[in-house]
Amino acid sequence: MRCKLDRVRFKGTDGFSIFSYHTQDPDIPESARHFSRLGENWYTFTAVGYGMPDTDAVDVELDGKWENSKYGLQLHVSSCREVAPRTVKGILAYLCSGLIKGIGPETAKAIVAKFGTKTIDVLEDEPERLLEVKGIAKAKLTTIMRSHEQTRTLREITEYCHRDHIAGRKSAELSQRWLSEQKCTCLEAYHYKRDFQIVTTHHELASG
Repeated sequence: MRCKLDRVRFKGTDGFSIFSYHTQDPDIPESARHFSRLGENWYTFTAVGYGMPDTDAVDVELDGKWENSKYGLQLHVSSCREVAPRTVKGILAYLCSGLIKGIGPETAKAIVAKFGTKTIDVLEDEPERLLEVKGIAKAKLTTIMRSHEQTRTLREITEYCHRDHIAGRKSAELSQRWLSEQKCTCLEAYHYKRDFQIVTTHHELASG
């Protein structure tokens, strides 16, 4: 279900969050729908889980189960995937959101002015081309690349955990472990034991 962040209701230090989202998805249960300020055919609903970005600069695809609570029907999120913006306006908002360290508003404007709608492709596939942008030197490029790679790897961890039915809390614990250890830059293939300890085939991720 494609959604846009409405507001942050709660965000814990362990990554657990309670967010309100906007969506136009017609399959959202009637009892979970609330008024949306975005207008007709939009609804808001409450989602709880781990790994959801706290910015409205990027849409997300949420998957999970609807469960009743004392606060009403809520979506318990099992996976969250960012949807990369493709319009100039959307890309600029994404770069200005603070999700990528080293890119502030002025740098974001300069990057989008240079690459336009191809900006995301440059970040993903040819990040060294950012050196063509005035104000970006090698030191800043390193910060940008490290931050973007970190965000991408955390997204991969979440997606892989969802694929193999690893619970949201365990997925969050794995992500936090990776953040603290930084022993790999990518996930290529892995398997997990019953205790959810992850081992990659080419990079050591778990401490053993």
